[in-house]
Amino acid sequence: MKVLLRLVPLALVCAVASSCSTFSVAAATVNGQRITQAEVQQQLAVLDSDPNFGDALRQDPNVARGNGRRQVLTTLIYTAIAQQEAKKLNIRITDAQISRLISERASSDGLSVSQFLKLQKLTLAQGRDIARRLLLDFSLQQRVLHNTQVSAASIRQAYEQNKASFAQAHLLRMTVGSSSEVRDALQKINSGTDFSALAKQSSIDQLGGAGGDMGYVLVSQLSPQEQDAITRAKLGGVTDPVPTQSAFEIFKVVDRRTQPLADATAGIQSGLAQQQRTQDYQTWLVARVRHARIVVNPEYGQFDPTQAQVVQFPTSLRP
Repeated sequence: MKVLLRLVPLALVCAVASSCSTFSVAAATVNGQRITQAEVQQQLAVLDSDPNFGDALRQDPNVARGNGRRQVLTTLIYTAIAQQEAKKLNIRITDAQISRLISERASSDGLSVSQFLKLQKLTLAQGRDIARRLLLDFSLQQRVLHNTQVSAASIRQAYEQNKASFAQAHLLRMTVGSSSEVRDALQKINSGTDFSALAKQSSIDQLGGAGGDMGYVLVSQLSPQEQDAITRAKLGGVTDPVPTQSAFEIFKVVDRRTQPLADATAGIQSGLAQQQRTQDYQTWLVARVRHARIVVNPEYGQFDPTQAQVVQFPTSLRP
């Protein structure tokens, strides 16, 4: 399961564990479970490093005290409900699962765990807490949602509405190790040397033996630099060299097409099913939040079951 640790909906962000005294003042209680004010402040500190949220906190201190704290407290309420529901279903997340998720996410970016956490501006404890929350949400989805169906009409509609994302190119690739080898390869190609034959002779990547033949690939799945070079190249032509961390790539564009619906169906179906499961899970969780016994410290506002979130008091009633 590949998931991005930071890019999750605010209502599903994991709470950072608090080591506060049991006598500290609660920000809220959820079915008798306390959420401390220190937990709210700790989560605000985590979100302060997020450019989508931190900028607002720094630009307007009132956001941190008002809307920001209410959003964070709402998040922690959802977290508490999810934890309670998981306990009812005897769902447990192990330390090994948490470590594996973080390692997989880091390695998918070509980073060590420490490098990944540093890039995400997370401590190891914060990263593990977020991973635990994501795994818990995923396990709850698997347990409470069943047989998500996606119709053929929905698949076709998604295909027609997003045809640009199904653009494919039949590519040959040659990878060489230095700028001098790039110049030599381009000179030979421009002089009439067959690209595939030259790739077999000179390419240092795993496709060299097959003449660099990549078959049809989705252009959207390539790196931005590769996409740009391939888009600018003429049909049947060769791209400008694309630098990588340790080498240079040259592509020949053999053909262009839109991926046929039959080939795209499995991927579209999987994506739509996951989107539907996410929406259904959120609906399921909101229903349980609305029916929970939630008491909010008036310093933060009040819980509105209709909106299923913490809101400020009406002006005339605000303490």
